[in-house]
This record gives sequence, structure tokens and C-alpha cells, in this order.
Amino acid sequence: MASLSEFRIDIAPDVQQCPSPFIDRQLIHVAIEFCRDTKIAEPPALNTTELPDALIEYIEGIAHGVKSRLFAMPDKPWTELSMVDYHKLRFDEAKADAKAAYIIGEQSNPLTIESKPFGF
Repeated sequence: MASLSEFRIDIAPDVQQCPSPFIDRQLIHVAIEFCRDTKIAEPPALNTTELPDALIEYIEGIAHGVKSRLFAMPDKPWTELSMVDYHKLRFDEAKADAKAAYIIGEQSNPLTIESKPFGF
């Protein structure tokens, strides 16, 4: 299991003045969403202090998800609405990559596409 601090280090510099416990809470919510959407690990409990090791490979994408949530909060010192969509898009891309890796990992046959001759 990976500690929350391993993930927080990629988030905290961009959301200055945001308390660490608050970052951790959003991190857990994002990790739960990531796990549910990708099926790469069992979603963590809300009161956890550690996340599944499988998420470390996607630490940057998960950090984008947390930043998106934090930047979207109104009237906070770290609010930055102009960055919400950027970080949400990067988070969604990380989820898509993780889900694709999970699906491909379950395949026993190589994934190939056979082209058909044109006009036949």
C-alpha cells in the first residue's frame, strides 16, 4: 500500500494554502472514482491512510483529478477555475489509459485488425 503523502507531494505545490487533511480527503475520493471506473484495484475506504499500490503507476493522472476538484471550489485561496477543465481532461485520460491497460491485460490473444480490400 502507498501512503497518501506519496501522492500529496504531486498536488500540494499547486494548491498552496490548502490544508493537507483536505488534500488527502479529495485524494481518497478521486482514488475511489479511479478504482471504480478502471477496475485496476479495489476502491479504498473513506477513512484510509493508504492507497492500493496499483495506483502508483497513475499517480500523475490521479493528481490531476485532485487538482481539478480543488481548483473548482469557490472562494478558496487555491481556487483557479481556468485550470479545472485542463486537469479534468488529464484525469479522464489517465482513467482511459488505466482501463485500456486492464482490458488488454485480460486478453489472451493479440489485438489485431485485418484490413479488407477496397471495393470487394
